[in-house]
Amino acid sequence: MKANIIRNVLKLHNKSLADIARDLKISPQHLNNIFTSNDVKMGTLLKIVKVSKIPLVFFLDACDDVHDSDDTFKEVFEMYENWHKAKLTIGIIK
Repeated sequence: MKANIIRNVLKLHNKSLADIARDLKISPQHLNNIFTSNDVKMGTLLKIVKVSKIPLVFFLDACDDVHDSDDTFKEVFEMYENWHKAKLTIGIIK
């Protein structure tokens, strides 16, 4: 996935790169080096998902390539987003 997509999703969810680096147990410089590459590896993305606690689906939704390759993704994402909001509303997740 493109690094700028990951950065944007983190920013939208108020996650700082310094906090992500700390939680990944890497230096901020190392994280910056990862993000200077055009394409972040899936394994790295999954680690970022885990420490940021941002569901993977939010990163996928921000990626045009996903929407271009799967016509049904937007519908699936909207169902997930509604389910996620409902869980937040009733206090099941934070």
